[in-house]
Amino acid sequence: MIKIKSSASYGKKYFLKTYPSVPLNKYPILNLPETGIQLQRLLRPVIFMDIELKAMRPVGRVLIQLYTEASPQVVLEFVRAARTGNANILSINRFFPSLWLEGELRLSSESHVHKKHEFDTRSLNHTNHGGILSYSRENLSGLEGDRLSFSISFRPLPAANSTRVAFGRVVGGLTYLYELQDYGSKNGRPTRKMYISKCGLFSKTLHSRRY
Repeated sequence: MIKIKSSASYGKKYFLKTYPSVPLNKYPILNLPETGIQLQRLLRPVIFMDIELKAMRPVGRVLIQLYTEASPQVVLEFVRAARTGNANILSINRFFPSLWLEGELRLSSESHVHKKHEFDTRSLNHTNHGGILSYSRENLSGLEGDRLSFSISFRPLPAANSTRVAFGRVVGGLTYLYELQDYGSKNGRPTRKMYISKCGLFSKTLHSRRY
């Protein structure tokens, strides 16, 4: 494990950040940043999505920590969307109560996700926790369309480990997603339209925990 000591934004005390060294050994020429904050921005960027119900009210902000080594090309696309603040390329399409929600990220024709891309399952999986962001392994050989379908789980789903690539986890606002289950259905079609009104990069430093 790579261990970095960094100051927390929630106080002046110090805490230990750990990042898996085994997946990173694939990149022997990678020059990692020397400070904990820089390393977290590279390996554990945090994005936010503000969710609203159409013609009703804002639901709340969801924070998602991305795991770069789990799927570098896909994480890059989510970071790009967050950096530009273009929420129009993100959507929530289906909502299965007690299972997961499904959404889409619209990609440009130049995206590397259209080609065969790498992934690593050693950092994150669906076994013990809900709030896991993932996509289907069917896309690993290259996405054919212009939209990447992703899901966020509401509970542990060990069976998904063999069919999906986990590359992020909800670290804030999961209760807002639980509240939205009232608007889901058995076939996934929401009873009220949900949409992402705003997205961006979350700048504060988060405590690191291993899933």
